[in-house]
Amino acid sequence: MANLRWHEPWTLRRTAATGYTRRVLARRPRTLLLSLVAGLLVGAPGCGEPSRSGAPAPPAEATSDFIGVAACKACHPGEHATWHQTSHSRALRAVDPHEYPLPHEATHAASGLTYRVFARDKRLIVESSLRRADGATVAVLGEHAMRYAIGSGNRSASFAAEIDGFLVEAPQTWYRAPNAWGMSPGYDVADHADFTRPLDMRCLTCHVGRTERVGDSGERIRVLEDAIGCERCHGPGRAHAAARAQVPEIEGPDPTIVHPARLGRARQMEVCAQCHLDHTLTVERHDAPAEAWRPGRPLDDYQITYRLVGDSDQMTVVGHVDQILRSRCYVESGTLTCLTCHDPHAPPEPDTRQAYFRDRCLTCHDAASACRMPQADRTSAPHGDDCVACHMPRGDTEIPHFAFTDHRIAIHRGSPPAPAAGPDAMALVPAQPIRGLAPAMQDRHLAFAYLLLAVRRPEDVARASITPAEYRACLAQARSHLERAYSGGIRDAAALGALAFLVQSADPARALALARAAAASDEPLPPHTRCSNLQVLTSGLVQAGLPEEALTHLDTLIALRRDAGDWGLRAMAHKALAQRKEAMDAVDAAVRIAGHDPSAHEFAAEIYSWAGDPVRAEHHRALAALLRRARGR
Repeated sequence: MANLRWHEPWTLRRTAATGYTRRVLARRPRTLLLSLVAGLLVGAPGCGEPSRSGAPAPPAEATSDFIGVAACKACHPGEHATWHQTSHSRALRAVDPHEYPLPHEATHAASGLTYRVFARDKRLIVESSLRRADGATVAVLGEHAMRYAIGSGNRSASFAAEIDGFLVEAPQTWYRAPNAWGMSPGYDVADHADFTRPLDMRCLTCHVGRTERVGDSGERIRVLEDAIGCERCHGPGRAHAAARAQVPEIEGPDPTIVHPARLGRARQMEVCAQCHLDHTLTVERHDAPAEAWRPGRPLDDYQITYRLVGDSDQMTVVGHVDQILRSRCYVESGTLTCLTCHDPHAPPEPDTRQAYFRDRCLTCHDAASACRMPQADRTSAPHGDDCVACHMPRGDTEIPHFAFTDHRIAIHRGSPPAPAAGPDAMALVPAQPIRGLAPAMQDRHLAFAYLLLAVRRPEDVARASITPAEYRACLAQARSHLERAYSGGIRDAAALGALAFLVQSADPARALALARAAAASDEPLPPHTRCSNLQVLTSGLVQAGLPEEALTHLDTLIALRRDAGDWGLRAMAHKALAQRKEAMDAVDAAVRIAGHDPSAHEFAAEIYSWAGDPVRAEHHRALAALLRRARGR
């Protein structure tokens, strides 16, 4: 049987799986965890837990309460005009090919794939192909029109295509600094995702104003408002608009809308933290879906963040709030918030930025007494009397070509020390006190944090790599905490599915029983949790020699997401039933999704050899060899 290689590009699901073989199933592939994590981190209601600190359960999301930026503009044209100057207004937008240098063509050294970016019929097209040494095209692996540009364009623009009804990230990104194309963040490796990285609602949360699911899928997404608009910070506006239509002006605070500047310090910071929080590990609480959070509500009623003991202060793009919370200015001032320095409606012009932010510093500090640098040095080049340049320097991030302002307001003396490494260093603690969770439920949430840590990008945990030993340590911790939660009576479907995954190698029979129990639950599961449980169940059923039962669940799973591994598993089930045509159709679907992966073609060759089609088997075998040779393997 072919030994499929499962790679680990970063997405919330982080999988570009291409299929299953018995060997893969038997060795409990890490990619199954990659595919599970997104769902396992989203809990389900119930489980007998008390309400946290007596707080009422949040209401279900009412999409009808949102009215959109255009409705806000009618009464607030000035705020709307200044908002258009912010990056938030351009977080996601339609693609205009004229904005980018075209055409572009380059071969990615690590993977050996060639990428072309060009315009056709007023659309931006990204193509991936495999070429011979003489430049001749062996196979076009993907060619897709881009539907959305992601990011303001101030520093870069990534792109999303809609493929088979699913939004998928493109492997090519335009970077402003060199005005050039390059691999998208996380793709500059040999085993990258090509066109298999899904963009689901949680991926899009910080780039899109508002989205909704199409049907029951967590990966079929309809964009309702592309920009990060008014209601992301002020909350739904329908009640406010109705009230002001009746009474245009009122005295004092308006109870029908959230004014972030009038919130308490913690609640105000959380408005920004919904996207700019940290590089720690965030797990949604079991009793409140994160999408039900609204500005003004405590964020920790909806999620728990964890951090590594001894975590470093490495710069990350979304780490701004986490960084400022570690600052002495924040801790000792008692009043500093994001709004102290940033006006979300009126960003300073480029030529006034230095003076603008220096004035913000001088609202608390006296330059003559607070700065220890001699005035002559402070005002001369390269400092130029710029507080930010010294105390909030621009540093490298995890994204190629990017530098962002470090929000740890401090005296910076070189790079922060490297974090400890090794299995003993993979210890997690809550980043803030946990309210209203019994010990067994705390174990449940901590277990999911360890599962997430096992598959986080290296830069998210501030280390060069997560070693196999560290990975195994994370899984051991996750199982230990989930077993304690199970012993404490925790039986929600997400916990059962996670435990099934963690025990399937040591105890396949127990794993299958747990997965069946998770699938049989009548809890209203989030789509990704449902997919995760179905993946554990179907792989267990195929491994147990129950392909007919597996196929009934695979029908559901394949309708919910675009994943080559699901089609590979379907091919295995049909093979077990001696259904040749169905097995070949399934493996063809897997290759259409993940044709860039040599493992997909090796698996296809195996299926076609078994089905009695040696010509097509040799075709896929040759493609697999060429793809491996291109990667230097």
